[in-house]
Amino acid sequence: MHVLFVSGKSILETVVALRSEGLICEDAICVLDREQGGPENVQNEGITLHSILGMNKVLDFLIDIGTITKKMKENILYQLTLPPQSIGKKKTCLCIAIDITKCEEIIKIIEQTAGYICAVKLHADVIEDFSDAFVQKLTLLANNLDFIIFEDRKLADTGYTTNLQLTKGPFKIASWAQIVTVHVLSGQPVLNVVRKIVSQPGTKLNGCLLVIEMSSGSFTKSKQYLNDALELAKNNRDIVSGFICQKRCANIPGFLYWTAGVHMDAMSDGIGQNWRTIENAIGIDGNDIVIVGRAITGAADINTQVRRYRDAAWESFINRQQNH
Repeated sequence: MHVLFVSGKSILETVVALRSEGLICEDAICVLDREQGGPENVQNEGITLHSILGMNKVLDFLIDIGTITKKMKENILYQLTLPPQSIGKKKTCLCIAIDITKCEEIIKIIEQTAGYICAVKLHADVIEDFSDAFVQKLTLLANNLDFIIFEDRKLADTGYTTNLQLTKGPFKIASWAQIVTVHVLSGQPVLNVVRKIVSQPGTKLNGCLLVIEMSSGSFTKSKQYLNDALELAKNNRDIVSGFICQKRCANIPGFLYWTAGVHMDAMSDGIGQNWRTIENAIGIDGNDIVIVGRAITGAADINTQVRRYRDAAWESFINRQQNH
């Protein structure tokens, strides 16, 4: 029995352990369900959740006895949709995109910026001297300096090929990346593969982000595509942690909204990349995490630039919260 139920991850870990010993697990009980997608997560693994209380029931009771107002309830439910405390601890919603071809340069940039970021986004297939030694340095820095390793692979193939892309070849992505991007076009089979890899011993992979929109502006804007993507995400909450989008595509608790195409001093690179300001990306478009690359990595003074972007992003994020 669990007291507090959020995503269902701890229950699923217990279920795996019990089932490995030959026990039958079909039901779970909790006192309070925070209603952040957990029941759907465990249901996907054949577990039915029985909760004594739900968050809405608790809040409605507090309204009835005069402890909180309806407006306070709305704010509490909104707070549950916000990024996790790990981001708040460092006071940053900045992800740095390092599209550099040499390992030594990548490590140097990470060492300069890690105190101001929540994630490092890489394209492993452009790194010319990728090696096990690089992976060891990268993961050590991530562990010590508290950031997420994000491989922007944009998976979009068959389940069989996706498995090879994540576990084989020169990169073995699942052995070091914590999240990867997945195109919605690939559908449920690819997410099934991601789930299987996530559950394997020794993997670093925790889940994926679904690609909804790209900053090049060349991606589909079909309403049906968006609806299908959101449905896919809701049905796979245990492995889908959020979206890559230009505008916040939903207000579903438990998901993060990451956005690229952010630059404070330019609007385009002339070859398809479109940029807008941090205030637009967070304050107007409603995203949680901004992904910034060349605006920082190409700066003469990277230390000053990363602080500038971290401060602006965090200020916009806090202002959005306060103005909700």
